[in-house]
Amino acid sequence: MWCGPGCWHGRSFAATSASSTWAAAAGPLLLLAAKHLSTGRAVGVDLWRSVDQSGNSIEATQRNAATEGVADRIDLHTGDMTALPFDDRSFDVVVSSLAVHNIGTPAGRDQAIAEAVRVLRPGGRLMLADIRATRRYQDRLAALGMLDVARRGLGWRFWWGGPGPPPIS
Repeated sequence: MWCGPGCWHGRSFAATSASSTWAAAAGPLLLLAAKHLSTGRAVGVDLWRSVDQSGNSIEATQRNAATEGVADRIDLHTGDMTALPFDDRSFDVVVSSLAVHNIGTPAGRDQAIAEAVRVLRPGGRLMLADIRATRRYQDRLAALGMLDVARRGLGWRFWWGGPGPPPIS
């Protein structure tokens, strides 16, 4: 799901701004964002629970950032995407990849989306990738005043696809 100016990119979140970027779920997406920054910081937020993702820890993310040569461009925070530890309008870009569906209730998922919008600066962009409830997310973004909200399928390469051929159905 993409939103134009006034919108958020939304698994955990990642974001960027001239002064900072923010990402929730602080894994490969965060490191990729950090690699593409010419200014600012990539900021990761996660609960760091291995029950959600094997090997998920702040230490593993720090090691991976050092290996990728971006340790000096990231900030990592422990936090919940339904109550982000950031001021309003803190980020130019917010990205969430395969995270929001992990929240157990529709109200909690709505709150996570509202939080992503809250920390997004005016004119910012948000991307939210998820495997279910994306029509509800789209409606929630529109209700929060986001503009140019668009939905599309993830495609076979997004999560289940890997370096190999597409799965046989």
